[in-house]
Amino acid sequence: GWALVWSLVAALMAERRRRESEPA
Repeated sequence: GWALVWSLVAALMAERRRRESEPA
């Protein structure tokens, strides 16, 4: 269902932000 899709998208976005926030 959409719930699963949204969960995956949210997780990807969260990790992306984390990586971008972290200094090289």
